[in-house]
Amino acid sequence: TIESHTMVTEPPSKRAKTDGEAATERPSPSPNGEGANGGGLKSGGPSDDALLDPISPDALRRSDELAASYRDARPYPHGLIRGFCREGFLEDILTELKHNSKVKFKETDLFRVYQSIDLGNLKDDSELAAKIPALMKLKRTIYSPE
Repeated sequence: TIESHTMVTEPPSKRAKTDGEAATERPSPSPNGEGANGGGLKSGGPSDDALLDPISPDALRRSDELAASYRDARPYPHGLIRGFCREGFLEDILTELKHNSKVKFKETDLFRVYQSIDLGNLKDDSELAAKIPALMKLKRTIYSPE
């Protein structure tokens, strides 16, 4: 199985706050985990449930703990979110990509790589996007202002 870990880093040069300054945090979900969005995230309507679907409810419940871990990490703010995606979601993405994406083999004197199209710039209404709905859902979740 695929383990979902997300590493969040900020190099020391980008660090805006000193150790004594308060950090700005996202609203945290309720400790009892009520509601699909945890009760603490901004509610923009019925699409919130679908937007947060790829994210593990446990990761949402631990937002205060994760924010503190990020803020207190040394030598620069960074964090590791274990179990970020719900179980099976990354396997769905892997299957979609194996069956629907094309890669080109590229080789130089320094490296060999299989290069795919730029999935970050893939449009929602493209033919490939229709074949990889789980990846597109994750992209919408990650790039959402929520």
